[in-house]
Amino acid sequence: MNFNLKNEIFSFFQAIQVVHYSSICKSFKIAVENKKWYKFIKDNFDKLISETSFIYTKMHEIKKLIMEQGESETSAFDICLYLTLVKNNNDTSININDSNFGKNVENSKFLKFFILNKNSIEQLLIENNGLGENDKNMLYISEAFKINKTIKKLDISKNNLGKYKKIMLDLGHALKINKTIQQLELENNNLGVDDKNILYLSEALKINKTIQIINVGINNLYVNQNNILYLTEALKINNTIKKFDISNNFLVRMRRICFI
Repeated sequence: MNFNLKNEIFSFFQAIQVVHYSSICKSFKIAVENKKWYKFIKDNFDKLISETSFIYTKMHEIKKLIMEQGESETSAFDICLYLTLVKNNNDTSININDSNFGKNVENSKFLKFFILNKNSIEQLLIENNGLGENDKNMLYISEAFKINKTIKKLDISKNNLGKYKKIMLDLGHALKINKTIQQLELENNNLGVDDKNILYLSEALKINKTIQIINVGINNLYVNQNNILYLTEALKINNTIKKFDISNNFLVRMRRICFI
């Protein structure tokens, strides 16, 4: 089953039907009022999963309540996002594309928790979420992938991951340990502006034995000749990658191209 976060959230916001509060619902309402909703969701993860009627029918009320407490609509969206992830815990594909996910580091912290507590996810799509705006976003997500054993496809394209080299350092460490990711989408992240980004990725690919498809297209690799040198050295050692996409990197601008 596939799940699209944005569509689900918008449909939840239309759900204004009032239902009787169960004890867990009442407790959650109190937690929101006391601005302790994040800890409450973590502490009551399994109980919230069982409250499917609550998840589906209370979204509008929850959003309104949160905003009445002086929180922004973005915070209301974040909380509904957490609850939506909880409700859809058995889906194999989680799509959080285009959701401004990276604006709040708490989102990435919760996503780490979610990944570590649910074993049904095979695809995680987080394209175009501004993860590069704070290097802690990928720190939390990378920590999860050091342990996760189910996700086979990770799409973190269009997140400006090249902004801080620590981002690719953290991801590289995770890829050296992870043994399940088979497809990695890194397109359009401006990785080429600092050759350390490609160095960290290349060092990981020398060790990783499960990735079969990788996309580093549209990453300005032409900016530094070392980018191609590092990738070339990695691919000489790695014998599991079947498809390596480096398209739209203006490599013809480089004075020297290295071919394998």
